[in-house]
Amino acid sequence: MRDQGATDNDGTVTVLGLLDYVTRGIEDWHSHLSEELRYPQQITPRVFYNGKYISLLNNQGIDPTVLNNEGLPPRIINRSPPHPSEHTSFLERPGGIVRPTTTDGDLHLPLTISLIPWISTVGIRDLNRNITTNLSVNIIAGYHTKLDGIEFGGALNMKGVEARGAQFAGVGNIVGENVEGFQISTIANAVGRNVEGFQAAVGLNALGEHLEGFQIAGGGNVVGGSVRGAQLAVGGNITACDFQGWQAAYLLNLVGGTVRSRGVQTAVGGNIAGNLEGTQLSIGNIALGLRQDVNIPGAGTQIGIVNFAYGGIGTQIGALNIAGHVETSQIGLLNVAGRMSGIPIGLINFVKDNPLHLQFWGSDTEVTNLGIRIGSRHAYSLLMVGGYPHGDSGRWSLGFGLGGHIPITKQLFLNVDLITRGVVYTDELSGMLSDDDPNALNKLRLAVGWEKDKWFSVFGGISLNTFITRRLDTSDFGYGFGRVYRRDDIITRVWPGFFAGVQF
Repeated sequence: MRDQGATDNDGTVTVLGLLDYVTRGIEDWHSHLSEELRYPQQITPRVFYNGKYISLLNNQGIDPTVLNNEGLPPRIINRSPPHPSEHTSFLERPGGIVRPTTTDGDLHLPLTISLIPWISTVGIRDLNRNITTNLSVNIIAGYHTKLDGIEFGGALNMKGVEARGAQFAGVGNIVGENVEGFQISTIANAVGRNVEGFQAAVGLNALGEHLEGFQIAGGGNVVGGSVRGAQLAVGGNITACDFQGWQAAYLLNLVGGTVRSRGVQTAVGGNIAGNLEGTQLSIGNIALGLRQDVNIPGAGTQIGIVNFAYGGIGTQIGALNIAGHVETSQIGLLNVAGRMSGIPIGLINFVKDNPLHLQFWGSDTEVTNLGIRIGSRHAYSLLMVGGYPHGDSGRWSLGFGLGGHIPITKQLFLNVDLITRGVVYTDELSGMLSDDDPNALNKLRLAVGWEKDKWFSVFGGISLNTFITRRLDTSDFGYGFGRVYRRDDIITRVWPGFFAGVQF
């Protein structure tokens, strides 16, 4: 049946026909609203004014611009959610701004002036309304629902829901939900949910959920959610969830989630991250490895005096490096790892899944040598002591070396290492160590070996030896095959050598 609109069968328009037509139109309009605006409605046929159906609805809590189909936000007109890969600000995401409802509707005031919230140009009777102001001047403190512009406060600026624009306060700025713009105060800025913009305070910046922008504080910055941007503080920075950007602090940076691959923590005191994919630079760096599924080995880098990564890490550079799994390298004086996929470079390298090995060998310079090999399968450190009797006296050496292990087949291998050791002589008469100046013996060695299993192998090879001393007599080294160089009172002898031994 064709819709007759507001007319009867004979084509006349009656009050009841017009009321029925308008009611059906309102119901159809209401059914097409998005869920967030579809408040429970009561059709109340009271007033039809100026061509706009306003009083036909129980419009308690509804923005009049929505009732009149004016000024609908794009996110209401276009109800399709953004594609997950598209960037949307925190303020436009689901669960963003929630506008409170009032019995008296919204009130827009271009200018408000307040001594305190109860003494202002707003008036006490309008304090319970949704008040939006564009320019707010608060001599001591002021409160409104929303700011869409600029606000100045001698002490406090307070907004119940949101602030879009700029807030300047002598003490602090407080916003109940979201900020899009910037806040500047001497003491603190506090936001209940999200900030997209900039916060600066001498004391503290704090927000409950997410930051997309910058925070600068003399005391500290605290974010209850995630951060994409920068936190700069003299005291410390705290982010409860994931971080992407730059954290810089004099004392401490703390990220409860993951420092992403494009995230950097720099501090004089220390950096702590739940998981690390980015970079940490400080005296002490800690990656707790709270979630192994997101802590990707090879992605994180720690640079400091002491570095600790409970889970996986890419690279550690420091005096003391400790990690559960190292993908790339550890570079330091003492390196400790549970598993090593890369190369440790240090004075002492210890890898749990590649235990210590004992080596016994003889060479042209020492009859017996005892060494402890530590490190990974492909890179190792060697601590050794050796002795050689010589006539009525003798000499002893204590040294350290770094080397690499190159498998050729399942059992054959090559070792290349460099060993430096200090040499002392025993006195011919007393048998005690002489007080001669220290003597340095350096060896570059190439060995070929056969490995029966993990706990037994034999090896042997050649070496290039260099002995640096002040002793006038170096005939106990070289056996006539080397060359001697003299400069002032320093004598350097260079000659080829050999060695062979076993490893357990």
